Amino acid sequence: MQNSLTVDDETMQHMFSKFRSKESNPNGYSRKLQFWMDSIRNLVYSKGNPIFTLGQLKQEFQWKNYTPACLDHVIYEMLKGGIIMTRTEYENSLYGWFYKNLQKILRESWNYIFPHNNDREIEYVYVALVKSLGEQILCKVQKLSLDSTISENVISWNELRREIADICPLKRALDLVLSYLQSVRLVSSYQTDDAETLLKFCLSSENVYPEITDIDISIYKIQKLTAKLQTEVELFNETISKLEDFAVVSTRQKKYSEAKRFILKKRYHENILANKLDAIYNLQSLYLKLMSAKNNAMVTGALETSKTALRNKLNADISFSEVQTTLDEIQEAMAAEVQTDIEDSLIREKVDFTEEEIENEFLTILERVKISEKEKAGIFRNMDESALPKNSAMGNKQDLVYTVGKTFSILVLLVLFVILLKLNILSCFLTVN
Repeated sequence: MQNSLTVDDETMQHMFSKFRSKESNPNGYSRKLQFWMDSIRNLVYSKGNPIFTLGQLKQEFQWKNYTPACLDHVIYEMLKGGIIMTRTEYENSLYGWFYKNLQKILRESWNYIFPHNNDREIEYVYVALVKSLGEQILCKVQKLSLDSTISENVISWNELRREIADICPLKRALDLVLSYLQSVRLVSSYQTDDAETLLKFCLSSENVYPEITDIDISIYKIQKLTAKLQTEVELFNETISKLEDFAVVSTRQKKYSEAKRFILKKRYHENILANKLDAIYNLQSLYLKLMSAKNNAMVTGALETSKTALRNKLNADISFSEVQTTLDEIQEAMAAEVQTDIEDSLIREKVDFTEEEIENEFLTILERVKISEKEKAGIFRNMDESALPKNSAMGNKQDLVYTVGKTFSILVLLVLFVILLKLNILSCFLTVN
């Protein structure tokens, strides 16, 4: 159980019991009520979910197998003080008189048809938390806009949910917070043809309702498609590099037919890669024109005079319908491309290149492999040759040592001979005397 006070068992038993009359103990009544109001507040804020039921509170606040018996009165006091509202009343306050009466008619009709439907628990909304979550989400989106993480201040519902998962993790809570932001005219929504919900938030520098325009939708779709193409370009670059490596390895192993098949597949992927890069360039060109039109507040005129590079019709005017058509054509072309390991015969039907081109590329790889092998062989030969001077130098050194030693021995013998000669002469001289 989460609560705002540290209390002993006796006090907890008192807190879990039903309320006594306020007149009998005003201070105790107020402390107990404040205890539970703080506990409920801490619970909903910690979960980031402003929607709850009485049953959920009883389950959350169990203590030693005891369930609080006073929460219904706490709910009553919080409703009376405007701290919480029933979800139905809160949504009615957001959507206005028409929605309120429509909901009432539908609810009465439903209860008339299914009279036992009243067993469903009432959902309550912690009003201050909805506003707090709305402010946090708005600040987060404005920061994303400044960091260029999203397209200006337009973001899809799915992207928003990923970005603010740490703030508001539950879908039903996020929907309620977005309804609040729409009611105070800080966000607008738009449902695309593919059932994707786009949201446009009010920037901090703006004081006007952020209405989603046709140009916002076009820019968002262009950026989304461009991001998808860029991811595929990275994958194709990796595949092409691997196929080239495979062709080189096969050539070294003298598997020339296999090497040519790898070259064929590499050419096929290169053609698709070129188409994707061309599509990215055209999309970016169109994006810059749309952004220029938006920044200059001349959307209609700019779009009518923009040139569509995507269709290679440089003299054709472009409209919003043509932007959508162009995006659809690119997506269809992407879907039609075979990106898996397909048969050589299918590749030849799809790619415009000749056998001569394949043969020329194979010969280029073969020549490169031969040069590489020659260079390696040359390195080893040079290493062997470079070892020879070292051996010769070693031999010269040994010869020099031998020569010096021999000369030294001769000198020693010569000195000894001279000494012996002098000794003999001296001996003869002494004998004569």
